[in-house]
Amino acid sequence: MQQLGQIRRIPRRQSGASAVEFALIFPMLFGVTYAIVVYSFFFIVSQSLNYAAQNAAEAAVSIDPRQSVTDYRADVRTAVINTVNSNMRFLATRNRSLVSISEPIFCGSGGGSDASCPIDGGDAVVVKVLMDASSDPGNRLFAQMTLPLLGSFPPIPVLRAQAVARL
Repeated sequence: MQQLGQIRRIPRRQSGASAVEFALIFPMLFGVTYAIVVYSFFFIVSQSLNYAAQNAAEAAVSIDPRQSVTDYRADVRTAVINTVNSNMRFLATRNRSLVSISEPIFCGSGGGSDASCPIDGGDAVVVKVLMDASSDPGNRLFAQMTLPLLGSFPPIPVLRAQAVARL
């Protein structure tokens, strides 16, 4: 019975070791957990941007092209903006302002040629959506820490999405 009592007793020189180990390991564990949360959110936003761009390209294709060119392009632009905005409603209002939509690119006979256009030259509409969360320090989605030797953590990515829909 005395042997069990002796095993349970912690030697005096080891009495603060677990607190020191915790103090050394906790910042790393916290950083990894925080990075997982942040990049999970950015992954969801990236997938949502791709989905919004694809839906916007489909909405652009649904506009009747038999009207005048200026009316058609204005209607396409309106459809693209409305579709992207409705797909990104889950973001807070202040963060939705970080999402920008480029002017739809009309490929083929309906417009010029761009590097984003399909190679075969068919008629298509290209929609590009961008979210630059790093551009506005006052409007960050997540707090950044400045760590010695690492710099800003976590680095905030610029998210881009592009979709092409053939007419």
